[in-house]
Amino acid sequence: MSTGVNLLRFFDAVYIATLGIWAGVVLFCGLGVHSALGNFEGPVRAEVDRRLLLRGLVWGAVCGAVALPSLVCGAMAVPELRGPIVGVKSALLLTALLLTIGRAAAVGRNRQLVGSRTVESFVAVILLGLLGAQAYRDPPATRGIEEPSPLSLYQAHEKAAHRQSTRFRSKYQAQPPPQPPQSNAQP
Repeated sequence: MSTGVNLLRFFDAVYIATLGIWAGVVLFCGLGVHSALGNFEGPVRAEVDRRLLLRGLVWGAVCGAVALPSLVCGAMAVPELRGPIVGVKSALLLTALLLTIGRAAAVGRNRQLVGSRTVESFVAVILLGLLGAQAYRDPPATRGIEEPSPLSLYQAHEKAAHRQSTRFRSKYQAQPPPQPPQSNAQP
């Protein structure tokens, strides 16, 4: 198995896991907890909701910080997956990450919840769309990048060193040493 395909599998697994966790946390905190606390009123509901939401947003930010390099590195492992679609996916992921960080900052500054659940819903739609795009991505047709073995690296280095020494010898040792000029005058 090639190195590129193994790297792609690893980065895809990390990417899918982090997006899944992030989407699950957003849906749980944004929809599940909010509807479960529907019977509570007053400061108890606000405090529980704020604490859970803030923790969920921090988890989302961490997952986003791990998912973004996984997306880019997976595409770097197989050259045919590089292209504008990686930029579009990265921009969407960065948008979701910045929305999550901004929402966490707003919730952390205020004791009361700021705004509605629109941000969480928007982030959930982006994340689920990215998961769907990952599921329908075509598999790579090539083996990806190849990493040479240490023996082949050593052999290539030896060949290069031999060529360099041969060029050096032919340039500097093939010329006879210069002779001093001879004069015709007799003493």
